Amino acid sequence: MGAVVFVSATAAFKALKVLRPERAGKSLPATPDAFRRALDTAPWTLGLYHARPAGHWIRFGTLELTLDPAAAGPATERGRPPSSSQHRV
Repeated sequence: MGAVVFVSATAAFKALKVLRPERAGKSLPATPDAFRRALDTAPWTLGLYHARPAGHWIRFGTLELTLDPAAAGPATERGRPPSSSQHRV
């Protein structure tokens, strides 16, 4: 899976931000049930990077996605997004 790139720009400054999975060649599925199964096997780790245009990428953080033990059980109901308590940063 490739990285997800975001561009931030103001009149004085432009920066690129990237979320890059640490497991090469893997991607997380989009459906809730498949997403839960993927995270049930192991946490999903993303490296967070930033750079100026034409500059070098600098790692500034790590984002790890895991299942919330309090939300154990089947994936959320279809068509209904998970509550904010299921998302920890």
